[in-house]
Amino acid sequence: VSSPGSYNIYYWQPRYSITYTESPDTVWRFSGGRYAEPPLTAAVQYQNLSGNATALWANFLNAGFTSPFHPLPGETSAQYDLSYEHHVRGTDLSFKITPFYGLTSNWEQQSFIGAGFVTQIPVGKYENYGAEFALTKGDFSRNGFSGQLAFTYTHAYTQYQSGVVPNQINTLNTLILNYNCLTKAGYNQFKGQCNNLGYAAPSQCYEAGKGVSCNAPCLNAMGSTVSCSASTVAYSPVLNAYYNEPVQALQNPNGWYPGTIYQLQPSLGPAYAIYAQGYASPYVASLVASWRHDRLAITPSFQWQSGTYYGSPMDVVGTDPRVCNLSQGVTGVATSNNPLDCDYRHVSSVGNAAQFGYLYIPNPATGQFSNIGQFVEPNIAVGNMQVSYDPSPKIRLQATLTNIFHVCWGGTSQSWTSPYSPGNVYCGYNSNSLYVGKTPGQGWFNGASPNDKKANGVTPYVWQTQPYFPLTGNGVGSYFPFNAYFSATVKL
Repeated sequence: VSSPGSYNIYYWQPRYSITYTESPDTVWRFSGGRYAEPPLTAAVQYQNLSGNATALWANFLNAGFTSPFHPLPGETSAQYDLSYEHHVRGTDLSFKITPFYGLTSNWEQQSFIGAGFVTQIPVGKYENYGAEFALTKGDFSRNGFSGQLAFTYTHAYTQYQSGVVPNQINTLNTLILNYNCLTKAGYNQFKGQCNNLGYAAPSQCYEAGKGVSCNAPCLNAMGSTVSCSASTVAYSPVLNAYYNEPVQALQNPNGWYPGTIYQLQPSLGPAYAIYAQGYASPYVASLVASWRHDRLAITPSFQWQSGTYYGSPMDVVGTDPRVCNLSQGVTGVATSNNPLDCDYRHVSSVGNAAQFGYLYIPNPATGQFSNIGQFVEPNIAVGNMQVSYDPSPKIRLQATLTNIFHVCWGGTSQSWTSPYSPGNVYCGYNSNSLYVGKTPGQGWFNGASPNDKKANGVTPYVWQTQPYFPLTGNGVGSYFPFNAYFSATVKL
């Protein structure tokens, strides 16, 4: 299999700008245009020294590509901004206000296209708009007080569309359907779609991958009936703990969702730290103040970022009764829970869902599948300081103190934020690949609860009982330990 030696794409990129000087103190500016960016090189061409890496290239078949060369379109965007700049006459104050708008087509993102394979491909549209404000007072090089204040608001959302690959929200809806088809109510509501995915009506119990009566006998590895206490027992009826659960709503394929990274890779599962973590902070502000007296200057600075967004339907994986070989009653670990609950230690594979290797389930803390970017990370604020002193015109001594203080607060309040409240340690949350679950028969624990030591032999850490674990950053910013830097500059 060969690839072309060159690859050319052409785009017109007209741009224009206008400046109008209203007065010596006021200026208006406007600019707009079309901008283009080529696709990621690694996604355009996948080569292999063997010349026959069919296992790699086969992942692109669903995207319509039959060779290592993938002529992906480039990203194009329309960008506009308007600026109003004004000096307050008779003062040392000036400010600037700049609203902006951008719309990108063929927005590229890391996306699921095959079994355990992701690449960067166009997924839809990306819209961002907002405004910037800057206020300046005085001159940092002169005696007295001076400073700069900057504030930015950004709205950044993605709309997934069909194109090179199917609409990625429909991909997510398939994994939600995989769950619904295991529930009685969900199957009744989505019967046609469940049948198209290869699902029959759900059973209250499963054994060796088949729906059976909950009173069915145990089987050995050959499929013959044996006593449930026999050493050769290989399969026993396992309760479908999802059978009576409510229907879960699908996500809107035409909706706009917060821009996130590592968005849609459902075949890999949370053990690969796959998550929906936003990259755009809606609000960002910084303040730099200065006081100077001759050779001494003291300059504190403050930074604030609001939290970005997190959460997705792929945040929680449950045990699949269709691939659970033995119940807790048979293995002797059941306590006050139903003895037919799955013993998670005897799950034979990650799952047999129609398209994915994992059975994604609703977030037990909320009872629902999380929407993309449903939750908001905490705010973070950091303070710093710089002090300089010139003992002579040729010598400058300077001390820079970073992270004198930091604090985090706010964000979405949920059960997983309570044990690790935002403050001067915790500042964010992310999907927890070691989450043990909450509901017996659905989670990765035995007995009546994760804290049932008799059934599990150990008691999990608190963070293991939460669907999201705490972080020191809020998705777009983090803090570092206090640092002090001292320097001396000598002019020869």
